[in-house]
Formats: sequence, C-alpha cells, structure tokens
Amino acid sequence: PRFYARFPRLYVGVRDTLFRPLRRAWFAVLSALPTRAGIRSSLAAPSLRLARLAAGAREILPWLRLWPALLPRGWVRARGGPRHVVMLVVSNLRIDSRVERGARALAEDGFAVTVIAPDISTPRLRESPPDWGPGIRFHPLPESTASFFYRFPWIAGTPLLDAALAYRPSTFHCHDLTTMPAGLAAARRTGCACVCDFHEWWSEGVTWDADRKAWAPHPPWKRRWLRWLERCMVHNADAVITVSGSIGAALGRGPLGGRRTVHLIRNIPSRDSLVVRSHASLRDVLHIPPHRFLL
Repeated sequence: PRFYARFPRLYVGVRDTLFRPLRRAWFAVLSALPTRAGIRSSLAAPSLRLARLAAGAREILPWLRLWPALLPRGWVRARGGPRHVVMLVVSNLRIDSRVERGARALAEDGFAVTVIAPDISTPRLRESPPDWGPGIRFHPLPESTASFFYRFPWIAGTPLLDAALAYRPSTFHCHDLTTMPAGLAAARRTGCACVCDFHEWWSEGVTWDADRKAWAPHPPWKRRWLRWLERCMVHNADAVITVSGSIGAALGRGPLGGRRTVHLIRNIPSRDSLVVRSHASLRDVLHIPPHRFLL
C-alpha cells in the first residue's frame, strides 16, 4: 500500500506487465502437471498401445502367408504330378452348377477331383455330401472359415491355404477372386499349376451398405483394391477362364497395355450340342400380334 501510495503509476505498470503474466504462466504450469489419475492412465497407455498393435499384428500376419501368390508366372515352374485337381471355392455347392459341371467334366476326363470349401451348404456337406459321380470327393471346412469373405481384405482365406497345402495335385482350380490368393500361394509353394476361374467381374460388384440397408456399388477405394488384385491374379495364374467375352476382354487388359489370354467357358450349353425340334410359333399358339413385345 505504501508503494502504491507513493508510486501509483509504476505499481500499475509493474503489475500489468510483469506480475499478472507471471501468474498466468504459473497457473498454466500447474494445470499442465498430471494428476494421479492422469499418471495412472499415462502409465497404462503404452500397454494399451502394445495390445492394439498385437491385435493388429494378429490380423495382418495371416495375410503375409499369401505372399507367394504375388510371384509372377514362370518364377516357379509347375511340376507334372498325378491327374488330380483340387478346387477351392466359397459357395453353396448344392446350387453352384458351374463348379459341379467343371468337376464332372474333369472326372470324365480321368482326373481325380477334390473340392475344398467352407461348409455353408444346406444340408451340411459333412452330413450329406452331394453325389457328383465317381472320382469327386469333398473336403468341407468349418463354416467359420468363410468369415474372411465379409471383411477386409476379403481375400485372406488362410484356412483354404492350410487345407490346400495338404495336397500335391497337378492343378489347383480357384473359383472366384476370394479363393485365388490362397490357391496361387499353395500352387507356388507346392510346384503345381493354378487355374483362376472368374465366375463374375469381382471389382465391378456390390457391397452391402449398412446405413441404407441395401446393396450398392463398391466404393472407389475398394474397387481399385479389387481391380489391382484381379490384375495380379490374371497375370500370375497359369491359365485364366471366365464366363463371358466382355469380362474376359476387361480382365485380359494389362495395366501397361499388355494382353493376357482369358479362355471363355460359358454357363450355358453349346447350341451345337442341342437337339433342335420344330415347334409352332409361340405367337401363333397364343394369338399374340407381331407388334406386342414378348417377354
């Protein structure tokens, strides 16, 4: 008070320029100091981060087992083996006529055929395997092994790889993009050939939109990822087949302008093999005029 009474202006100046800023700085330092709870959480944070890293590693490490699928065609020369084809597929086999026709055709040509698939059919394959004829047998996997199909990266079928490595066939036949990394990795590790069969153009498909509760085209990032995978599989496989000429033309275009032969095996029978009989015109039988569209 005496100092303020004798030097009021100096007191106000020192207070505003020195003491108040120092006081604010002091309280800022005090507020920045951790509390007991903060110290406990900071000590626990590294262990939480390590736990998250470990969980992420457990998810990612299985993908790394598929790296041989990225080896270009010709790096590992396929060795001739027994006339045995191992098919890899994620599908309800009881209604997948393309897989059945392929297995039957190979068996008729003298090949033994083993079909490895998650058991998602009804009734279960273990309980009642379908009868596709002699020379064809099934290797069903637990239903849970198909779960990779629904989560990123959608192709990490390591259970399929483990099952495939139990065989040394002449060829692995991979049905659709979801099984191709596992089949190609198994082929490279065992010295077998690998055939990739595209039932559809996977990168141009749809994704379930949980917000809209509807199917929607793949988001751009997912489409680019799947397209890159398709190019790798097409380039690295020993042979590639698909269901239509337009899909084959798109898959056969390489990223650098190169071309890859994609063989066409349709899902419809050849018209040359059909017995054609003469029938009356359906329009005449039903009295439908020519200008009326017939569906």
